[in-house]
Amino acid sequence: MTALAATDGGAVYVGTDDEGLWRIEKDGETLTRVETVKGTQVLRLVYDPTVTPAMLYVLTDTGLTVLREE
Repeated sequence: MTALAATDGGAVYVGTDDEGLWRIEKDGETLTRVETVKGTQVLRLVYDPTVTPAMLYVLTDTGLTVLREE
């Protein structure tokens, strides 16, 4: 695990060193790989709830992806 970010919606994002980005749903049991994020090494996660919809910045070994929370 290289990074963690919790959202206002109750999800938790987990960045890994070699398996990309994963999302734990607010039920605490469902774990899903975030396929829209390219790259296998997550370097940093930054959650920004000050915009609507909220954004999660995901920096990986292949670049930056911005996810919008629904």
